[in-house]
Amino acid sequence: MSLQPLGNLVTQLVNQPIIFVGGKGGVGKTTTAAALASQYAKQQKKTLIVSTDPAHSLGDVLNAKLSNEKTANNALS
Repeated sequence: MSLQPLGNLVTQLVNQPIIFVGGKGGVGKTTTAAALASQYAKQQKKTLIVSTDPAHSLGDVLNAKLSNEKTANNALS
């Protein structure tokens, strides 16, 4: 079994990090995710934020309407 595919993935992640923000309720996950995304956007880096929060508070933080459709939002740049 070759480890080359794993090596390729690691190389990609060096330039395109994946950050998961998790924890129990009320610890600032949404605020942290929005702050990280904001910093990446200020560096002109494409940023994807996926939220499974049923309260949609990420939309409130970003002042953006959330939907089930893929959209571009320049609120952070």
